Amino acid sequence: MELDYLEENISVRTWEEEIRALPEPLLIYGAGAFGREVYQMLRQQACKVHGFLDGYAADGDRLFDLPVWNLTNVPQAVKEMQPLVLFSIVMDGTERAAVMDTIRKAGFSQIRPSQSLRCWMAVSYTHLRAHETLRHL
Repeated sequence: MELDYLEENISVRTWEEEIRALPEPLLIYGAGAFGREVYQMLRQQACKVHGFLDGYAADGDRLFDLPVWNLTNVPQAVKEMQPLVLFSIVMDGTERAAVMDTIRKAGFSQIRPSQSLRCWMAVSYTHLRAHETLRHL
């Protein structure tokens, strides 16, 4: 019964659809390990990432051949595109809320935690492996 529910509601296709449904343009907040992981997930689904935001970025920084800006040196043209900012830093809820508020104050109104994308991927992968294992029993 539970496997049937999982098969109908959670799949690799659902994860892929979740990523493809993200509105573009996209920016990733966080140029560390998690931000890089999110970039790779998006790239696998042919999503266009316009750059990274990071509190420690210096002028001219690049990652995956994309610009890395701090919140004070983002070109106005980028802000005017009204990108979705995928928050890709691991921190507790209080810290995350404070940083997301800072991002909003810098002119970005669309912010989404990336953790949900990682969870979709993990659940989809786990479901796929469990389903394949049960088929072999």
